[in-house]
Amino acid sequence: MKKPTLFILLTLIPALARAYDVKIDGVYYNIITKTHEAEVTSNGRHSYSGNVVIPSSVTYEGEEYCVTTIEESAFYECNNLKTITIPSSVTSVEEKAFYSTQITSVYISDLAAWCAIKFADFYSCPLYKSAKLYLNDEEIKDLVIPDGVASIGGFAFYGCKSFTSVTIPDGVTSIGESAFYGCTGLTSVHITDLEAWCAIQFFIGISNPLYYAHRLYLNDEEITELTIPDSVTSIGGGAFSGCTSLTSVNITDLAAWCEIHFLNNSSNPLSLAHKLYLNNEEIKELIIPDGVAEIRNYAFCGSADLTSVTIPNSVTSLGEGAFHSCTSLTSVNIPNSVTSLGDYAFYGCTGLTSVNIPIGLTKIGLRAFSGCTGLTSVNIPNSVTSLGEYAFIGCTGLTSVNISIGLTEIAQGTFYSCTGLTSVTIPNGVTEIRIDAFRGCSNLSTITLGGAISMLWYDSFSYCPNLTDVYCHAVSVPSASNATFTGSYVDYATLHVPACAIADYQTTYPWATFRSIVALDEDTPKCVMPTISYQNGELTFSSETEGVEFVSEITDTDIRNYYEEKVSLAVTYNISVYAMKAGYENSDIAYATLCWIEAEPKTEGIEDGIAQIPVRPVMIQMRDGTIIVTGANDGQEISVFDTSGQMLGRNISSNGTADISTSLRRGSTAVVRIGDKAVKVVLQ
Repeated sequence: MKKPTLFILLTLIPALARAYDVKIDGVYYNIITKTHEAEVTSNGRHSYSGNVVIPSSVTYEGEEYCVTTIEESAFYECNNLKTITIPSSVTSVEEKAFYSTQITSVYISDLAAWCAIKFADFYSCPLYKSAKLYLNDEEIKDLVIPDGVASIGGFAFYGCKSFTSVTIPDGVTSIGESAFYGCTGLTSVHITDLEAWCAIQFFIGISNPLYYAHRLYLNDEEITELTIPDSVTSIGGGAFSGCTSLTSVNITDLAAWCEIHFLNNSSNPLSLAHKLYLNNEEIKELIIPDGVAEIRNYAFCGSADLTSVTIPNSVTSLGEGAFHSCTSLTSVNIPNSVTSLGDYAFYGCTGLTSVNIPIGLTKIGLRAFSGCTGLTSVNIPNSVTSLGEYAFIGCTGLTSVNISIGLTEIAQGTFYSCTGLTSVTIPNGVTEIRIDAFRGCSNLSTITLGGAISMLWYDSFSYCPNLTDVYCHAVSVPSASNATFTGSYVDYATLHVPACAIADYQTTYPWATFRSIVALDEDTPKCVMPTISYQNGELTFSSETEGVEFVSEITDTDIRNYYEEKVSLAVTYNISVYAMKAGYENSDIAYATLCWIEAEPKTEGIEDGIAQIPVRPVMIQMRDGTIIVTGANDGQEISVFDTSGQMLGRNISSNGTADISTSLRRGSTAVVRIGDKAVKVVLQ
């Protein structure tokens, strides 16, 4: 027992006393002879009291040393320390240098030098206990950062509650971590160049003095109706954090606005102002200009009065948080040109009742539709191969969902608390259902799991108290946690599994906890996949299975505004349909693309004021890698290209039909050329 006791006593010694090189005028220093620098230190806790003045240099053994550093814990728990003077020579203050001190006043002589000090943490700033800052013996209440300062360091003014205003010069490009945190006395921030302000990089939102001041002044005039200069191409994170006095944002170029780089949601002033104006007219029905390639991150975040959005075919992606918290948005048409939805794209759009997720989309980001309580149904097309975590969490109005067969897993929390869901079918390609995927779906009664399922993570179906039936087509018992069905009362539910696997399920937890385990009805027939045809202005669906209902979705990919004096009428429809019937499995989904090409002869005339343009309908479908085109003129050449322009095959139409064999797989994008018309299609 003696050795451990001795060890404990030895480890306490550094806390009771510290080594130092010299004490000069009541201040302890370590001397660095190589660089001729002195570091302020202590001889242990409570080393200092009263009023301490640190000089810019000290003389030791006939040599002058510049004081550059205040060491770690130098003034640790100096409860009787009242004031401190810090020279402009100090460039760094290390961790906990002023921890638990009671300083009332800090004196400096150079504000620019103070802004440049590297404070290691908030305990290293002597202002953190609400001390007042004095510049050349005058208390600073209206803080004016000097011209020439490019960066305000982290924790520089941490906790200084006596400031009432701050003026930031045009040259400042960055404001560090928590630089103005706790400056609760601030009521205004003053600038002279809005573009320069937008370019400042704030470490986080609370680094911005606006976080407490709330009011921003440009050349001494308060900004409430903010006009963003056309020259602004990016806005730093947290640039308008806390600026609650903003009532509107006005822009002059909508296409340019879509291209601005917002670092996060708090960098977009719309997140606070909520109203967006284009040339002084409020935008409620947003029409993105043709030619815009990308709606960038947080472009319309917080635009609370926005009711609808029309997106042109030129757009290929919606950035992170593009329509975050657009609470009045009820509908949005996303064209087939869009291949990815960024994280948080429609987060918190509580008024959104319908959304067209286009065929061709491959990725839906993290929390993309989180909290969209108005959504009632969602069709996730088979082109989607990546569905982000918590994508639909809290969509309490969701009553039906069709999940892409292109997915291999249901991500964490994807449908968490979707309390309107009563049944869900997991496609055959899915192998894993991750944590919390369907947690809290309190009205979920029926689950169908495809044959490829191999793992259900814990809480994936927890707290689904109305669960009555689980249909699992996997012959090999999927791995599952005992917590997979926590709170779902499976001891009152029935598990349906392949007859050959019943014994395995009966001896494997948590499956063995179901009230009963019965054989799946292996004779359950499946509806035959429908065929699609078009004649005399009507689409017709048919299936070899009699008495089926057809569930179809038809989207127009050419809804957009035109600004040219001539308009090419080139409407293209994407069609998907499946058949369903009580007692049958749903059929596979059939897809087709319907478009119109000019008929021969190419003539135009006017009759009763109506332009007559002879056209004929053409249907494009794909089965087993073969593209089938019906409706083209006999003898017309039809070619298929990939998106890089490489020809994959061609054929001549005969009896109105041409078959082109390709190596394309499901989900591929191709361009089908019929005479002079080119149609981009996603092959399903």
